[in-house]
Amino acid sequence: MSKLVVLTMFLFSIELIPEKKCYDPGEVFILRAKDKNVILKDRAIGPIKSEGDFNLFLVAGDLFEKKTSIYLPETRKTLILNICKKEFPVRKYYFPKELVDLSPEDLKRANEEKERFDRIWETINEKSYLEGSFLLPVTGIIKFNFGERRFMNDEERSPHTGIDIHTDEGTPVMASERGIVVFAGNTFFGGNSIVIDHGMGIYTMYFHLKEMFVKEGEVVERGKIIGSVGKTGRATGPHLHWGLRVAGARADPISLLEVFKKLEKKR
Repeated sequence: MSKLVVLTMFLFSIELIPEKKCYDPGEVFILRAKDKNVILKDRAIGPIKSEGDFNLFLVAGDLFEKKTSIYLPETRKTLILNICKKEFPVRKYYFPKELVDLSPEDLKRANEEKERFDRIWETINEKSYLEGSFLLPVTGIIKFNFGERRFMNDEERSPHTGIDIHTDEGTPVMASERGIVVFAGNTFFGGNSIVIDHGMGIYTMYFHLKEMFVKEGEVVERGKIIGSVGKTGRATGPHLHWGLRVAGARADPISLLEVFKKLEKKR
């Protein structure tokens, strides 16, 4: 972390949890400040909760960002946080050509679904539904493959922007925190998919489900069973793809669990 950032934090009672020289791509962190909101990429983000005179903001750098800029409008200061350079693992797949190259109809569907999801990520709900910390939505074998670079038949595709949790088909999947369901439907790549808006630009996603037990517009509590593990969509076997967006940034959901543990330790 730069000396300027440290001095600014000292003078204006700003705290970062965790405090590091640089953050991993997609790492989630908490900003503690007296401002009522912060500005990320021209978006005003409100706090997830308040503690006395201070507010707590959940922030993350995107998977491919080199720096994260946070403007505090009341303090009138900008924090510029460095993102560490990281080499992600590479995974190569080889499939018959007809399974890799999408038909015009499938490509049209996939693009339309991406546009819908992009509109969701761009929406900042000013209401925070959060009541505590996040939990792992299902127990199983966790594949820590956030950011993994993927090649299909030697052609690079989009990186993996979540983690995969492998377990038996039909295993119940829980809502990781309280929120409102903003998407519940079938998609080309994700199969049966659920997206929960937790407020303040925080979204969790649950893909490849066998069954879905919630509907769009429904408020779900932390730990509620929302579906079951499946292998729908583009999946080679039963698992849950658990993803996270924070103010549009592709973020690592494991770091979301870790940052709340660190917050508890500081209390």
